[in-house]
Amino acid sequence: MKINFIALFLSYSSAQNNQPQTPQNFDANDNSVERQKFFFQFCMAVQEKCVRDDENSCDSLPHLKSMLCQCKRDVWKNIQPDTQCEPEQSALRSSNCPPGGCQTFFDLSAIWQYGCWCNFGDKLMQGYGVPRNPFDEVCKKLQLCLRCVKYDAKEGGFACDPHNDEWNGLGFPNFYVDCSVANPDNECGEYLCSCNTQFLADLLQFLWQPDIQYDSSFLHSNGFSNEQCEQSDGPRSGEMDCCGYYPRRFPFGKSSAKMCCENVKIYNTFTHECCQDGSTVRFGDVCY
Repeated sequence: MKINFIALFLSYSSAQNNQPQTPQNFDANDNSVERQKFFFQFCMAVQEKCVRDDENSCDSLPHLKSMLCQCKRDVWKNIQPDTQCEPEQSALRSSNCPPGGCQTFFDLSAIWQYGCWCNFGDKLMQGYGVPRNPFDEVCKKLQLCLRCVKYDAKEGGFACDPHNDEWNGLGFPNFYVDCSVANPDNECGEYLCSCNTQFLADLLQFLWQPDIQYDSSFLHSNGFSNEQCEQSDGPRSGEMDCCGYYPRRFPFGKSSAKMCCENVKIYNTFTHECCQDGSTVRFGDVCY
């Protein structure tokens, strides 16, 4: 099967060692049963999005329209033969790409093992204490998001390892990445894509905030140690749960006095009640 229209946004690899790794190759001409299954599920997800989402319909997003047409022609060719599409986009591996294909590597060396929360490689998902600066704060959001991926996988009965599992991201010219369409029937990939792409987007925002200055003294290779990180409030023991939607989902210590209101915010069950819109009011007040 020849599929030449899925330009996948691949993650940087969180390896089991302490060095950043380049993304793994994606073979668009792989004829394996698993790849054919993936393409079929992918096309079904594209079709569902075109039919379901009026705001992001095929007419308003030409790339979806083109993908659906090519699904009919290349994936469902036995069902809808002789389908004609607009001129195809370049293949994932064109003649102008170097050997091995066109790949992009995200260089995280400036924050690789940095501060209290920027822990990668075999230390991914580790971290505690008050973030040392905005870079460390962004890393904290990533780590908490990934902890919830692992928790949700366990609660949902599916396997998911943020250290090793791959994910796909469908990118558009406006730099919008769709994690749900790119990972059909794959909650693990969908959640990992959401956490990781938001992390990269958060780092990119610092380009437009000149008041945020990078400080290399928090690199562990320059002498900073996690022992300098103070413990902060968080689910260190007892029952854990997660609140919020990806990519801003976060863990908390669940108790009779602390619950998540409609997947929006944490509230004190002894003093407040949860409203259907995710807001909270004190006992005796009315939800609107």
